[in-house]
Amino acid sequence: LVWEIYADGQEPYPGLTRLQTRAKIVVQNYRMEMPKETPKSVAEVVYSCWEKDPARRPEMSQIHRTLKAISERTRVG
Repeated sequence: LVWEIYADGQEPYPGLTRLQTRAKIVVQNYRMEMPKETPKSVAEVVYSCWEKDPARRPEMSQIHRTLKAISERTRVG
């Protein structure tokens, strides 16, 4: 979802079926690079969620706190 937001609504993994996408992610551990417009701090959150080892992934409460802090730092107005 975050990838799609910063890619202006483009569909991720273009040209692949859902089954092919799933196989590429699960079997090959493939992840698309985040779009260039993605703030580094947001991309780091996404990459941490993609950790292969579930024990290394952040808990949802940590993701929420981090994204909230990013939002507050970048708020306009």
